[in-house]
Amino acid sequence: MAEDNWRKDISPEIKAFLEALVEDAHKHKDVYMKSKNPSAAQIWCALAALSKQLFDLNLKLKLLEKVLKDNLEKPSHIKDVPDKKERDDLIRIAANPKKKNL
Repeated sequence: MAEDNWRKDISPEIKAFLEALVEDAHKHKDVYMKSKNPSAAQIWCALAALSKQLFDLNLKLKLLEKVLKDNLEKPSHIKDVPDKKERDDLIRIAANPKKKNL
Protein backbone atom coordinates (compact mmCIF):
# COMPACT_ATOMS: atom_id res chain seq x y z
CA MET A 1 0.00 0.00 0.00
CA ALA A 2 1.70 3.19 -1.21
CA GLU A 3 0.19 5.58 1.35
CA ASP A 4 1.73 3.57 4.21
CA ASN A 5 5.31 3.99 2.89
CA TRP A 6 5.76 7.32 4.68
CA ARG A 7 5.88 5.47 8.02
CA LYS A 8 9.06 3.69 6.94
CA ASP A 9 10.82 7.07 6.65
CA ILE A 10 9.94 8.26 10.14
CA SER A 11 12.87 9.12 12.38
CA PRO A 12 14.00 6.16 14.50
CA GLU A 13 13.63 8.40 17.57
CA ILE A 14 9.84 8.42 17.24
CA LYS A 15 9.08 5.40 15.07
CA ALA A 16 8.32 3.05 17.97
CA PHE A 17 6.04 5.68 19.52
CA LEU A 18 4.17 6.15 16.24
CA GLU A 19 3.71 2.41 15.79
CA ALA A 20 2.44 2.04 19.36
CA LEU A 21 -0.01 4.89 18.84
CA VAL A 22 -1.28 3.43 15.56
CA GLU A 23 -1.66 0.03 17.21
CA ASP A 24 -3.55 1.56 20.12
CA ALA A 25 -5.88 3.50 17.81
CA HIS A 26 -6.40 0.35 15.72
CA LYS A 27 -8.18 -1.20 18.72
CA HIS A 28 -11.07 1.15 17.92
CA LYS A 29 -11.19 0.42 14.18
CA ASP A 30 -14.77 -0.85 14.32
CA VAL A 31 -15.81 2.56 15.64
CA TYR A 32 -13.80 4.91 13.42
CA MET A 33 -14.63 2.97 10.27
CA LYS A 34 -18.29 3.96 10.81
CA SER A 35 -17.31 7.61 10.41
CA LYS A 36 -17.75 9.60 7.20
CA ASN A 37 -14.03 10.36 7.52
CA PRO A 38 -12.32 7.28 9.04
CA SER A 39 -8.83 8.81 8.79
CA ALA A 40 -9.81 11.81 10.88
CA ALA A 41 -11.72 9.62 13.33
CA GLN A 42 -8.65 7.40 13.72
CA ILE A 43 -6.56 10.45 14.57
CA TRP A 44 -9.17 11.51 17.14
CA CYS A 45 -9.01 8.02 18.67
CA ALA A 46 -5.21 8.30 18.89
CA LEU A 47 -5.52 11.76 20.42
CA ALA A 48 -8.00 10.46 22.99
CA ALA A 49 -5.56 7.66 23.90
CA LEU A 50 -2.77 10.21 24.38
CA SER A 51 -5.07 12.41 26.44
CA LYS A 52 -5.92 9.46 28.70
CA GLN A 53 -2.22 8.66 29.13
CA LEU A 54 -1.51 12.27 30.06
CA PHE A 55 -4.42 12.34 32.51
CA ASP A 56 -3.25 9.10 34.15
CA LEU A 57 0.32 10.39 34.43
CA ASN A 58 -0.90 13.62 36.01
CA LEU A 59 -2.87 11.65 38.60
CA LYS A 60 0.23 9.62 39.44
CA LEU A 61 2.35 12.75 39.62
CA LYS A 62 -0.11 14.43 41.99
CA LEU A 63 -0.10 11.34 44.20
CA LEU A 64 3.71 11.27 44.27
CA GLU A 65 3.86 15.00 45.01
CA LYS A 66 1.42 14.51 47.90
CA VAL A 67 3.42 11.61 49.31
CA LEU A 68 6.64 13.60 48.98
CA LYS A 69 5.10 16.69 50.55
CA ASP A 70 3.62 14.67 53.43
CA ASN A 71 6.97 13.00 54.08
CA LEU A 72 8.93 16.24 53.85
CA GLU A 73 6.61 18.00 56.27
CA LYS A 74 7.79 15.65 58.96
CA PRO A 75 10.87 17.33 60.45
CA SER A 76 12.41 13.98 61.34
CA HIS A 77 12.84 13.16 57.64
CA ILE A 78 14.45 16.45 56.75
CA LYS A 79 16.81 16.64 59.69
CA ASP A 80 18.32 13.28 58.65
CA VAL A 81 19.63 14.78 55.40
CA PRO A 82 23.31 15.46 56.11
CA ASP A 83 23.95 18.06 53.41
CA LYS A 84 22.67 21.53 54.41
CA LYS A 85 22.01 22.61 50.81
CA GLU A 86 19.98 19.47 50.10
CA ARG A 87 18.09 19.91 53.36
CA ASP A 88 17.30 23.55 52.47
CA ASP A 89 16.18 22.49 48.97
CA LEU A 90 13.86 19.87 50.44
CA ILE A 91 12.36 22.42 52.82
CA ARG A 92 11.85 24.86 49.91
CA ILE A 93 10.20 22.18 47.74
CA ALA A 94 7.95 21.06 50.58
CA ALA A 95 6.91 24.66 51.22
CA ASN A 96 5.86 25.27 47.60
CA PRO A 97 5.39 22.05 45.58
CA LYS A 98 3.50 23.77 42.73
CA LYS A 99 6.34 26.18 41.92
CA LYS A 100 9.11 25.01 39.62
CA ASN A 101 11.95 24.32 42.00
CA LEU A 102 14.55 23.02 39.60
